[in-house]
Amino acid sequence: MRSLIATFHVAGDVVRAAFKGRAMLLVLLSITAFFALLLSILDQQVVDATVTALELFEDKERLGEILGSRLSIVVHIAVLSFGIVTGSGAAPTLLSPGRVEAMLALPLSRATLIVGTYLGVLGLAGFAGATISAGIAGILWWKLGVVPLLPALGGATALIGFSAVYAVMLLASTFIRSAPLGVGLGFAFWVFSAAASGREMITAAIDNPLTARVVGAVMAPLPRLAHLAGSGVFWVEQPERLPDAGWAAVGTLAFAMAVLLLAIWSVSSRDH
Repeated sequence: MRSLIATFHVAGDVVRAAFKGRAMLLVLLSITAFFALLLSILDQQVVDATVTALELFEDKERLGEILGSRLSIVVHIAVLSFGIVTGSGAAPTLLSPGRVEAMLALPLSRATLIVGTYLGVLGLAGFAGATISAGIAGILWWKLGVVPLLPALGGATALIGFSAVYAVMLLASTFIRSAPLGVGLGFAFWVFSAAASGREMITAAIDNPLTARVVGAVMAPLPRLAHLAGSGVFWVEQPERLPDAGWAAVGTLAFAMAVLLLAIWSVSSRDH
C-alpha cells in the first residue's frame, strides 16, 4: 500500500512539473487554436447548407456520427502529439545526475520512480484527451445541435497507443537523457507502428524476398497503431473491422507493459 501511494505521489509530481513548464503552455495554446479553427470551419456556408439539408431529411444523428468518426482521428492524433511533446522531458529530468540520487535517497524503489513517471505522463495525455473531446462535443452541440461520442473514442484509443509510445521513450531515457531525442524517437516509433498496421501490403510490395522477410520480422512485434486511429471510422462505416481495432488495443497494451518492464530492469541494473 505504501509503495502504491508513493507511485501516485511521483505521478503527481510529474503532472505538477508539466503544468509549470513552457511546453504545457504551448500545447494548451495549440488546443485553443484548434478549437478556434474548428469553429471557423463550422461557420462556413457549405456546412450550414449541409446541416439544413440533413435537417430536412431528419438525419442529424447520421451527421453527428460522420463528423464524430472523422474528428475521432483528429483527437487521436492531437492527444498522441500532446503526450509526446509534454512527456518528453519527464524521464530525462527525473533520471538526471543529482536528481535521481536525491530521489533514491528517499524511501522509494526504482520501480516506483519509473512507474510513477509513466503514470504521470499518461495522466497528462488523458487530460488532453478529455479536454479535446469535451471541447469538440461542446462546439458541435452549440453549432449543429449534435453531441457525437466518437471523439471520446479517439481520445481513449490515443491513450492506449501512447502507452506504448511513451514506454519506448521511457526506456530510451534510461540510456540517453535527452528531451529532444525523446520527441524524435516518439514520433518515429509512432510512424513506424502505424505503418506496421499495413505490414502485409508493405512486404508484398517488396520484390526482394529476403528484404521482405526482414521488414516483416522488424514490423511483427510493433503495435498496430493505425488500427487504433481508425476505430471511429470502423465503428460507423466498417464495423467488420472493429475486431482488428480490438486486437490492436490488446497487442498495444501488452507491448507497453513489456517495454515498461524493460525500463524498470534497465534502471534497477544501474548504479546511481
